[in-house]
Amino acid sequence: MTPAADAERKILKALTALPSEDCPLEAAAGRVIRQELVTDRDLPPFDKVAFDGYALKTEALLAGRKRFRIAGVQAAGMIARSLPDQECCIEVMAGAMRPYGTNAVVPAALVKRSERTIVVLHGAAVAAGDGIRQRGLDCAAGSVIQKPGRRLTGREIAIAAACGYTHLGVAMQPKIVTGRFKVYHVGRIKVYHLEDGFLIEGSG
Repeated sequence: MTPAADAERKILKALTALPSEDCPLEAAAGRVIRQELVTDRDLPPFDKVAFDGYALKTEALLAGRKRFRIAGVQAAGMIARSLPDQECCIEVMAGAMRPYGTNAVVPAALVKRSERTIVVLHGAAVAAGDGIRQRGLDCAAGSVIQKPGRRLTGREIAIAAACGYTHLGVAMQPKIVTGRFKVYHVGRIKVYHLEDGFLIEGSG
């Protein structure tokens, strides 16, 4: 008698993947992806503010300036503002575009704020690039972010939507036919012995 482990290896070797089919993104949850997911843009697609605070030019700090006038607010989703001059800063929210002319974000906890100005606290260490997630930091345009073979969840579908996909290539659903049959367990595999000539396709 063939040992169960040997029989399982033979069955797995003989199995073939189900054909691929096109599936709308909204119906793709739970399906097995059969294509690569490739980014159509840099991620993040712009220099992104990492946390709430105040965007400014670090050269002003290096020159000894501690007090800055708040020139405006840059919230997530807004078109990037421009820094008027190095005596100013722009209040920014997490997820916002980095304002033009700035190169760092000072956390709100490291400043003392009045109505229209901030004072960077003594000893606060702020360097160029702090508080900013650079464009393409996660991956560059054209990068493969998901390989075939994964069962799709909301995470992968959200990523696909963000990259412009409306449809995905997925494995066809297995077709189970009815009829009289016996089930044999061989290791982790279920073998269906049909008595009336029907076939059962394995899962993909």
